[in-house]
Amino acid sequence: MKTCFSLVLSLMSLCVLAQTKTKVVNSGSAYLDYSVSNNKLEVFVIDQKNQSPDDYALVSDKMILMLNKRQEFNFYLKWINPLKYKVTWFDSVSVDESYSQMDQFVSSIKMILNLGTSAGTKSLTGTNDANVNNESSKDSQKGAGDASGQIIKLEIPSQQLMSPDIQDFYLYLSLLNSEDLVNSDRKAINDMRKRIEKFDNENFADFKEWYTKSFSTLIGLESAESAKMALTSIKGELLNKEGKLSQRPLSISKFDGEFAGINLENKNIEYLMKSKLKNAVADAEERVSTERDLKDKLKPLVAILDKSLSEPSGNVNFVSSEYFRTKSISFDMGQQVNARVAVKEYSFDQKALTFSPLEGDFSKEFVLRKYNFIYPTFSTGIFYSDTEIVTFGLSNSDSSNEFVVNQDTLQKNTAITAAFANFNFDLNSDFFHPFFQVGIDPTKIRPFLLLGGGIFIPASKFAISGGAVFTWEQSLEDLKVGDTVKSTTDLQNDIKYGVFDVGVKGWYLGVQYQF
Repeated sequence: MKTCFSLVLSLMSLCVLAQTKTKVVNSGSAYLDYSVSNNKLEVFVIDQKNQSPDDYALVSDKMILMLNKRQEFNFYLKWINPLKYKVTWFDSVSVDESYSQMDQFVSSIKMILNLGTSAGTKSLTGTNDANVNNESSKDSQKGAGDASGQIIKLEIPSQQLMSPDIQDFYLYLSLLNSEDLVNSDRKAINDMRKRIEKFDNENFADFKEWYTKSFSTLIGLESAESAKMALTSIKGELLNKEGKLSQRPLSISKFDGEFAGINLENKNIEYLMKSKLKNAVADAEERVSTERDLKDKLKPLVAILDKSLSEPSGNVNFVSSEYFRTKSISFDMGQQVNARVAVKEYSFDQKALTFSPLEGDFSKEFVLRKYNFIYPTFSTGIFYSDTEIVTFGLSNSDSSNEFVVNQDTLQKNTAITAAFANFNFDLNSDFFHPFFQVGIDPTKIRPFLLLGGGIFIPASKFAISGGAVFTWEQSLEDLKVGDTVKSTTDLQNDIKYGVFDVGVKGWYLGVQYQF
C-alpha cells in the first residue's frame, strides 16, 4: 500500500472567533456601560477572584457571549435616565448553530453507515334674576346703625387674597359708605370671612411651580444616587398633595352650599357676593382638574424611575450602586439566544409636558451560547488523493459467455469532495487553537473517512491540518476469487461494503482559509 497525501482547500466557516468578537463569561452576569456622549457600549464581567471589574470590551455590531454555566443570565446596565433614554430588549431563542451543524454531520455519517391640561376664571351663568332696584331699603331710611346707633365694621382680610373674584368682592366692600349696609348684613358678611379666607388658601395657592420644578428635576437626573434622593423627596410631597387633592372637591361643594344660603337685605350686595363666590368656586374646580392632570402626568414618570432603580446589582464585593438589572435570559441545552438592546433618546417639552423621539438609533446584538472548551466548527472542501483500494472485477479469457471473478488493487487519483467536523480546543489565544478533525465523503458507495488534527490561527483565519485516510472494505458475500459468473450484475449483487477497513489507506495534508 502506497502512502498518499491529499491537499484540502476549503471555503469554510472555520471559527466564530474569527468573525465576531467573543467573550467567555464565567459568572452569571455581564455589566454594560452606555456612553451617552460617545454613543458607545462597553461590556465587562466581574473577576471571580478579587470581585472587581475585569476585561472591558467595546461592543461592535455583535458580540458572542460564551457562558460557562447554563443558567439564568443577567445583564446589568449602568444607570441612565429612563425618561431621556428608553432601553428596549428584543430576544429570540433558536437552535445553537454548533448543535444544528453537528446534527447534520452526524446524520450524514448515520446515513453512510446505514444507522439508521389649564386653569382660568369662569363667568357666572344662569344666576337668579333678583328684583334689584334703586329704591332704598327701609333700614336705610332709619340709618345703618343698630339700636345703640353704632355701625358694625366690615372685616376686610388683612392678607392678600389669591382668588381674583374674592379680591374683587372685598375691594368693592371696602369702597361702600356706612349707610349702604345695615348691621345685620355686615354681621352676615363678617361671619363668612374666615371661611372665605380658608377656601382661598386651600384652593388658590400656586401649585404649578412645584410640578414644573419636579418635572425639570426628574428629567435632569444623571446618576442613580441623585435619582434616589430626588424620588424620596418628590414621592413624599406627591403623596401629601394627592391626599389633599382628593379632599378638595368635597370641600368646594360644601363651601358652595354655605354661601348659597346667605340672605342680605341689600340685594345688590347679596347678588354681587354670590356671583363672585360662585365664580371662585368654578375657578377652584377648574384648578382641581388642572392639578389632577399634572399629578397624573408626573406619577408615571416617578414609576418609571422607580422601576429603573428596583433591581440593583447584588454583588456585595463590587461597588455597583450605579448598575441595575435590565434583562434576564435563560435557555436550555442546544439553544442559543439572540438578544438585541436598543437605546432611543427623547426630548422633553416643558410646556406641553410631552416627550418626542430624537433622530438616530443605537442598537447592539448579543448572542448567548453555552461555552465548551472543545467547540465544533464545520466546513466543506476538496481533497486530492492517491490511494490504493481493493476492488473486484471480471475477466474473460476465452470466447465463452462466462466471466472469471478477480481481485484488483485500484489506484485512486481524483478530486473528491468532503465534509469536515473540526473539534477546536479553546486555549484563549488569538494565535493558537489546536483541533481534531473528522472528514467524510458522502458522494460515493465507498466513502472515504478522514481522521486527523491541525492548528487554527484565529487572528489570520488560517488553519493547517493533516491525518489518515480510511475507507470501507469491499468483500464478496457468496462468490470468491476465481469463480465464474454470467454477467457483471451477478458480481455487483454479491459485493458488500459492510466491513470497515481499519488499515490506513493514505495520508492527507489540508490547508483551510476563510476568504
